[in-house]
Amino acid sequence: MSIDVALADSPGITVGNVIGINMANMMLIVGTAALISPLAVHPDALRRESVVMIGATLLFVAVAISGTLARPVGIGFVCTLFLYLAFSL
Repeated sequence: MSIDVALADSPGITVGNVIGINMANMMLIVGTAALISPLAVHPDALRRESVVMIGATLLFVAVAISGTLARPVGIGFVCTLFLYLAFSL
């Protein structure tokens, strides 16, 4: 659906769709896992991941307020993701 909307020149709907799908997937996966077995999380990991999630959210809000999600910003987000994944490993 996102591809159809993007091709129809509706970027706002596309971004909203992607964010909504990602949130739903995260909540469904974590919720289902917690129903099957309690999740034990180390407090340091929870603190680190919370800071990263809040930072990513604030960066995205700043980009959304600017009204333009340009290619360099997208590349920056992807590069930051790879750096974070490398740091996490």
